Amino acid sequence: VYGMSKNGGIRVIRQLDGKDTKLFTETRDRIFNISLSTSLTEPIETIIGTGISGTVYWATICESTGEVHVGRPDPEKFGFALPPFKASGEESSGGVVKTRARKSSGHPEFFAVGRGKSIHIIWPSVIIKQGYLRDGPERVVDTEKYLNHRSLKINTGKAGKDFTFSQDDTTIVSLDKAGRVKFWDVRTLTNTDRGTETKYPTPEQIQPVEITEPLMMLITTRANEKSWPTSVLFVDKLRPYQKGGALRYLIIGMKQNHTLQLWDLALGKPVQELHLPHDKESDAVCSVVYHALTGMIVVGHPTRNSIYFIHLSSPRYNLPKTMSQAEFVQRIVSGDSTLPKPEATAVMSGIREFSFSNKGSLRSLDILPSPSSSSSDLEDPSLFELYAMHSKGVTCITVRQEDLGWNKDNRVIFHVNAEEDGLI
Repeated sequence: VYGMSKNGGIRVIRQLDGKDTKLFTETRDRIFNISLSTSLTEPIETIIGTGISGTVYWATICESTGEVHVGRPDPEKFGFALPPFKASGEESSGGVVKTRARKSSGHPEFFAVGRGKSIHIIWPSVIIKQGYLRDGPERVVDTEKYLNHRSLKINTGKAGKDFTFSQDDTTIVSLDKAGRVKFWDVRTLTNTDRGTETKYPTPEQIQPVEITEPLMMLITTRANEKSWPTSVLFVDKLRPYQKGGALRYLIIGMKQNHTLQLWDLALGKPVQELHLPHDKESDAVCSVVYHALTGMIVVGHPTRNSIYFIHLSSPRYNLPKTMSQAEFVQRIVSGDSTLPKPEATAVMSGIREFSFSNKGSLRSLDILPSPSSSSSDLEDPSLFELYAMHSKGVTCITVRQEDLGWNKDNRVIFHVNAEEDGLI
C-alpha cells in the first residue's frame, strides 16, 4: 500500500496475484502517510492515509467475512474522506496546523486523528451508517456535523507532535511541542476493556465525551533546553505483546528522530539516550519501527541513507496478573506496593548500520513483523520484512539472523566493544 506522488491517491497491490486497486485518485491530494490497520482476531484490514491538505482517507480492503475489495471497480464505496476540522486554538497558532492520523493497535473498528490540541477517536461505522456523508459520489464526511454529535476527544492542552495507542488500545500516549509525554485512559472513548458485555458500543450508545486530565505526565526536556520532540513508540519483550497486557518502555524520538530516549515507566525516568548522526534542523525525519520477537529497533536514516538495527535488551518483569496499560499506569502513579519493584532496566545494546546507497535514496521504513510464507527458508528463516520507500520505488528487505550479526543461537558474532574502541 503506498501513496501515488504524481496525481495523489492510494494504490493497493495484492502480492499474491498482482491485482491492484487505486483509491481517491480524483482528489489530487498527495498522501504522505499511510498505515494498514488489522484486527488481532478477524481478517479485517483497513487503510488510513493522510493528505497534505489535512484530509484523512479511510477504506476497508478486507471484511470480517474474508471478502477482499482489491480489484473492484468501486473501492471508494467502502471508505470515505474526512476533511480537516478546525483545531482548538488554531487562530493563535504560530505555524501550520498539521493533521496526524494513527491506527489502533488491534481494533480497526476505530482510529484517531490529532490536530492542534485535540485528538479525536473516529468510528467509521458511525460515519457510514448514521448519515454523516455529504451528498455526492465523493464520499466526503460532514466533519463539523459528525464532531458536533459524536465527538470523542482528548484535549491535550498544548499542540501535539505525535501520539500512539498502547498495545491493548486502552491508553493513548501523546507528545506535545513542549516535550511533555501524557498518558490518557481512552476506555471511555473506545469501550474495549476486557469483561464488558458489549465489546464495542453501538452508534446509539456513543455520546460526546471530552477527556482533559491525563493519567500521568513525563517531562523529556530540561526547562532551559530547546524542545525538539518528534515521535513516541511503545517497546518491550515479546511476552507482554503475546499476553495482550501492559508494556513497560517507551522510545521518545527527538530532533527528527536522530536522538532516541529510552524511558522505563516502572522507574518513571529515561534510562538511556542514543544520538545518531545529525547535521542540521532541515534533515529529514528518521523512521523508527520495532520488532518485538527479536527486540530490534530499526531506524531508517534518510540523510545518511542507511538503516540501523538497534537491539533492545530488557529484563524479565512479570506483573502479578495481566493488566491493561491504563491500569498499569494508574498503579505506577498511585505508588501501588503490589507492583513488582524493578530489579533491572532495559538497554539499547548492539548497533549495526547498513548502507542503502545501492538501492536509491531512502525516505521511510515500515515493518511486517511476521514474514510472508513464500520467503521462509527452514535452514535460514527470515525474522521480519522491512518495506523501504525510496527514490526509485519500494523495496522489500528480508531480515535474517546473519543481517543482525547473530549466529543460529541468537548470539552476537564478530562484535566490537564500542566503549573500548572509543566509538561511544
